[in-house]
Amino acid sequence: AAGTGARLELAIEHVELATDADRGALRATGAASLAARETRIAVTAENFDAAWVDARWPGRLRGTASLHATLAPVVTAEVGDLALAGELRGYPLTIGGGATFTAPGKVSLAALRLESATNRAVLAGTFNADNVDLRVDAELTNLDLLVPGARGAVNASGTVDGTWREPHARGRIAARDVALAGF
Repeated sequence: AAGTGARLELAIEHVELATDADRGALRATGAASLAARETRIAVTAENFDAAWVDARWPGRLRGTASLHATLAPVVTAEVGDLALAGELRGYPLTIGGGATFTAPGKVSLAALRLESATNRAVLAGTFNADNVDLRVDAELTNLDLLVPGARGAVNASGTVDGTWREPHARGRIAARDVALAGF
């Protein structure tokens, strides 16, 4: 790590998280303000193996994202300008869009996109432990991409809103040869 600082401001010139056993690296530059209780950094993934975070998702990713995090007035972490490409669990993959986490548990998705060969999905909206308000547009020719052990195809377009206990869905869904391991 390298940087400079004055008073309660810190310029982050270079921070590198090098994973173990040649699993790639995450690099960051940006600024942190202790006075404003926020940070803005640009993150670059270089041949990063996601299995370092979760063993169920091995692969290699490269690309960039921005991170804006605040501690006041409420804890928020916003990942924007997400542009990742590579391979996860043997599938080619491109991920784009953004997402925001706001404490104590609200997630907002800004056209979060996933593409792999002929598979694509876009999610937008918000959810928390009690409520959901999401829009989905998906054409998945191989469900195993998102749900390990699943097979079949699903096309879906619509919205889901309300509470998790009483969700309301509107739209269309078409499924073909769907099966989940163990069922």
